[in-house]
Amino acid sequence: MTNIYKTIIVGLFKLFFRHIYSGFKTELSDPKKAQLKLRKELKNMYLQSSRYEKTKVTFENLEVKTYNELIDICPIEDLVTQKIRCFEETSGSSGIRKRIPYTDKLLGTFSSMFCLWAFDILENIPLKSYKFYFSISPQFMAYENGTEVGSKNGFEDDSDYLGPILSKFISPFIIELRGAKGIRDSDEFLMGLALTLVSAKDLEIISIWSPTFLISLIEYIEEHKDELKKHLHNGYYKGHSFEPREISSFDLVELFPSLRLVSCWGSASAEINFNKLKGFFGNQVIFQKKGLLATEAAMTMPLYNHEGGIPLLLDVFFEFLTENQEIKYLWEVEKGKTYELIISQKGGLIRYPMKDRVKVVGFVKKTPLLEFIGRGTQVSDLVGEKLNETDVFRCVQSVGAIALIASMNDLKYYLLTDLEFDELKVEEVESLLRNNPHYHNARELRQLNPLEVIKVKKPIDSLLQYNTKILGINSGDIKDSSLIYREGDLFIKMLHDQIQASS
Repeated sequence: MTNIYKTIIVGLFKLFFRHIYSGFKTELSDPKKAQLKLRKELKNMYLQSSRYEKTKVTFENLEVKTYNELIDICPIEDLVTQKIRCFEETSGSSGIRKRIPYTDKLLGTFSSMFCLWAFDILENIPLKSYKFYFSISPQFMAYENGTEVGSKNGFEDDSDYLGPILSKFISPFIIELRGAKGIRDSDEFLMGLALTLVSAKDLEIISIWSPTFLISLIEYIEEHKDELKKHLHNGYYKGHSFEPREISSFDLVELFPSLRLVSCWGSASAEINFNKLKGFFGNQVIFQKKGLLATEAAMTMPLYNHEGGIPLLLDVFFEFLTENQEIKYLWEVEKGKTYELIISQKGGLIRYPMKDRVKVVGFVKKTPLLEFIGRGTQVSDLVGEKLNETDVFRCVQSVGAIALIASMNDLKYYLLTDLEFDELKVEEVESLLRNNPHYHNARELRQLNPLEVIKVKKPIDSLLQYNTKILGINSGDIKDSSLIYREGDLFIKMLHDQIQASS
């Protein structure tokens, strides 16, 4: 497609969505009105659902229900009123995989978010080719009890989240590794993706989930320079064809000469690697933190030159749980305060606790900007692996270990054991952890380093010191946990100091 045709398509996109974007900005002046309008729509959808027919619970009397509690009431299919396009899986924090039903209305929230975000970018960042790489859920198939699990019931491609019409419209601008979800070998995936992106000299935008994914890819490129250079010259690799290119150096500015914007996670535990990634590119590239985006819903989107994410007022109804267990609405929250998020979305999840903690960091007109600051439950999420306490307890208990410790500094997990522990069991723990597809992905894509053992003489005493000295918890208030995700690096340093002192 020639540049003139691309310019025409982008011009038509901006012309069509300008009034939608303008309407979105107008809604920010009265978030209460917009949210109550959405609440009325959600009520009508609920009253048509099989869940209401079975339970007869009025919309106003619906209680906050977790995924586990919902499926105890009725099959997940009974939540929706539209045809289910597919189910997308998420490991979440509940200890079981959650199957989220996707309907056209729910998909509409993702496409709405994308279009508003794209328009905002086009208005604020000058682009030439408009070429971008877009990925939010790369997935290698994991195995559980000899059976494949993971994304096989979900979308074949991430652009499917945007719906068939929009996907087709933007397809000329997408740079993608064809058949990526069918690749089961991580080296083949990383080499194929590296070749695809580097060969596209006009690539201007990269939109991914975790910054560690791009860091991992950059490190892979550095480690495989010669092989990459050969395949770039040939323009072919294992069934993947791309534009041949000659590389004189592997400086990032030369590898990605047209790159203008990188969009990825940048809040909470992702902030360290977000800043690390920024350091790789210097001032050549604009970095933008993503909004709140989960399998369950697209909730907020970033606005250019604004901190935090702006809520999608007509797509998700927001409730906020205070530390005193009070419920606040979007138009009632205060700047600087932290809340736990409860959402109602168009796919049938009504008053659903996301377990995400958000902070109000500002306002656009009268609508709050929300910054993700962490999970409200016992979940470790260094790079998107979402290990939960329930699964970790089973893994640790099965091999006679004590706890699993998350290290942000080393991007790995440490298994805390006594001196008698058989290190051959590490592979067993690793295999069990990989039953979580997000952890499996992170290991395959080298976002997480291999599991390592720390042996100490009295691990239980060390845990006590961790809770009392590092976390400042009174000994009588300590709750046993197999997953150490708060101040993990301080705990690891303490353990190494103990080992050194006793040697």
